[in-house]
Amino acid sequence: MNPQVLLPGLVLWCGLIAWSDWRARRIPNTLLVAGLAVAGLGLVFQGQTPFGIGPWASAMGLVLGLLALLPFHLARLMGAGDVKLFATAGALMGGWALWPIWLIASLLSAVHALVWAAWQRWVPGASQAAASGQQARLPYGLHLGLAMVAVALWPELTPRLSFGLAG
Repeated sequence: MNPQVLLPGLVLWCGLIAWSDWRARRIPNTLLVAGLAVAGLGLVFQGQTPFGIGPWASAMGLVLGLLALLPFHLARLMGAGDVKLFATAGALMGGWALWPIWLIASLLSAVHALVWAAWQRWVPGASQAAASGQQARLPYGLHLGLAMVAVALWPELTPRLSFGLAG
């Protein structure tokens, strides 16, 4: 199936995740399960996820996404929802998509952090208004969601390596 056809659904799903992470710094498991269900239903009924990823690549993407960000969660640098979202992205889009998703999300997060720091420094009273530790944490799920949409819009961002295998 053409990922462009699924773009409105992906944008809505990522938008819900971004909104929740922005407002509450939390990504609901129901949204993550919905993403995994879409991948699973595609695998069962079409033999591939809506993004054209087969069962093996989907499973490897899920495991790679989980293992890649789990150390950041264990070090208390990232929330569990962010790790689960990255694993869900791997299940939906495959392990090859994780590299550009991570890179784009990290760049967005860096820009967000710089803007937030400038805001705190130059806007009078901003540092008192954002004094709570919860609001000081960046919503990385928002950045991951935007990156997933970017990779869906521009699939050429995703490297495809064949390792000499046919197909």
